[in-house]
Amino acid sequence: MNETIKAFIEQNQEEQYREFSSKLIFTNYKIYGIRSKPIKDFSKKLAKDGIAPDSIKPECYEEILIRGYIINYAKRDFNEYRKLAHKHIR
Repeated sequence: MNETIKAFIEQNQEEQYREFSSKLIFTNYKIYGIRSKPIKDFSKKLAKDGIAPDSIKPECYEEILIRGYIINYAKRDFNEYRKLAHKHIR
């Protein structure tokens, strides 16, 4: 896990929100319980800094979201966007 992302997850996790999310989201990944607004804001910052989505190897549910938002927020041509989105979904 990227150290910047790891620090973000540790600072923004909420126990009650984790319990709530775990009841709604069925995944084999660990859920830390971070609200979507901080994840979106953090992902925008990473996309602006030029972080490649392929550099993030998801170890938890929130990293999957961050990777997906980076793909969405970064400016790229449609074919590259489509290729990355397809790779992310698989």
